Amino acid sequence: YKIPPLIDLLIYKFNVTLIPNDSVCIDESMVPFLRRLLFRQYNASKRHHYGIKIFKLYTTDVYTSKYKIYSGKEASDNISVATKVVFELLSDYLDFGRTLYADN
Repeated sequence: YKIPPLIDLLIYKFNVTLIPNDSVCIDESMVPFLRRLLFRQYNASKRHHYGIKIFKLYTTDVYTSKYKIYSGKEASDNISVATKVVFELLSDYLDFGRTLYADN
């Protein structure tokens, strides 16, 4: 309950500083974290196996404009987690003719 206001303030400041151009990218990254945490993730293919998964929306000049911290199961019956994350990150930029790049 203490962290979301800080995250919302950071995202607001990121978006005020720079509006993304016509090309945006969504990527995930893992922040290393070994202590106990309910939403800590394990990924054997990453260099740091345990950590906090973050989905980021950034521009071609690698400026992060939005991000979402993955905190556990979010999938509904008919929408996958990946689809939900993409639509949540792009909600402000839909129908503006932008090109989205992603790795997977």
